[in-house]
Amino acid sequence: MKNDLIMKVESLKLMLVSQATGGASDNTEYKLLRHEVSALPRIAKHLARFVQVCRELVEFWSFIKAKYGTYAERREYLRIEFDPLLSMLEKESRTPSDAVISATIQAISSSYIQEVWQ
Repeated sequence: MKNDLIMKVESLKLMLVSQATGGASDNTEYKLLRHEVSALPRIAKHLARFVQVCRELVEFWSFIKAKYGTYAERREYLRIEFDPLLSMLEKESRTPSDAVISATIQAISSSYIQEVWQ
């Protein structure tokens, strides 16, 4: 599941890079991916502002062409914007049990341990 999420975020990024550098991208696929990742609160809070407000690729194009004049600048900007989210997801995929173990440890109170010990 986490690897699937990484692939979706990567696909979204690559779609935006293509759009920003004169390539073609599927607006329907962009809207679907954008909706999927935006619907996850822990992911949505790490999404770049332009992903949150650009509901269509044409809106993103208007944003990026005004912000950066060259393809290289646009690619670098997108890399920087997506890096924190992708790094977080990659870290989570390497330590899949950490969240479960941490939640379990937090759920166990000292009174519960004392009760079981008795």
